[in-house]
Amino acid sequence: MDVGVDDSLAILLALRSPELEILGITAVAGNAPLENTANNTLRVLEAAGRTDIPVARGAAKPLTREPEAALHVHGNDGLGGSSVPQPTQMTFDERPAVQFISDIVIAHEPGEITLIPTGPMTNVAHLMREAPDAFARLKDIVLMGGAFALTPYGHGNVTTVSEFNIWADPEAAAELVQADIPITAIGLDVTTDPSGSINSERHQGLGNSADPYAKLAAMISVQVLERFGVVNIHDAQAVAAVIDPSLFRTETYPIEIITQDGSVRGQTIVDRRPGSRRSSGPEITVATDVDGPRFLELLLGRLTQEA
Repeated sequence: MDVGVDDSLAILLALRSPELEILGITAVAGNAPLENTANNTLRVLEAAGRTDIPVARGAAKPLTREPEAALHVHGNDGLGGSSVPQPTQMTFDERPAVQFISDIVIAHEPGEITLIPTGPMTNVAHLMREAPDAFARLKDIVLMGGAFALTPYGHGNVTTVSEFNIWADPEAAAELVQADIPITAIGLDVTTDPSGSINSERHQGLGNSADPYAKLAAMISVQVLERFGVVNIHDAQAVAAVIDPSLFRTETYPIEIITQDGSVRGQTIVDRRPGSRRSSGPEITVATDVDGPRFLELLLGRLTQEA
């Protein structure tokens, strides 16, 4: 994770979901520099009272590029400039992210672990390169990333065609989609659907809740709401897709990820031509629709302990 505003909401949803067991979190540079995203992970976990979850630091830069953060969206600290306290109890697991993930996966049965990347795919690409045996034991990967132009909302948020997580390290994403394990992408096609976003009324409800998770979510996301008038819940939708896949409609397509520089950097192109499948590149599963109201019922209910 590159813990910024929406990653934080994803963590809070996961913590409140008995369907999931969080075995660990790795930080990666993305929304903010690694020192911020790693520290923000500890801040959110401590504020949520979950100091038992181990956190490891991963890649400080993309595979071949210099990092380019999104502090203009996520605030100077990457956490919306919020007053979430600095960590005082937690420290990092000293293992590098690749070893950290590998050790966890090897300690479990093959096909038991799902990886949910919600930042640039750099840590995952390093895992593929450096620990291929562990990577092959994963059950699947459900990632937040991509803009596939399959819905009215499937346009980019960095360029007209590119979503940030893929744009930030397109080489890593291009390697990942070649993997021989199931991959599902929850992209902007669904995460920016207004029916699944937090508007000012819903945000006020979080802030007025007596639940500390709800108050924390409201505190972290208020700057985004004030700037954009809505909080798109990108990363938490990837978590929700693991909790309840029926929230989404999906299709499987061959995919190409553009790694060249310029306005198309990070573009995610799926091949919808009849007869092209299995002949034009690796295939991934892409979310094409979300039941927004039911997703919000899940998210807001879990954050306020009403579900």
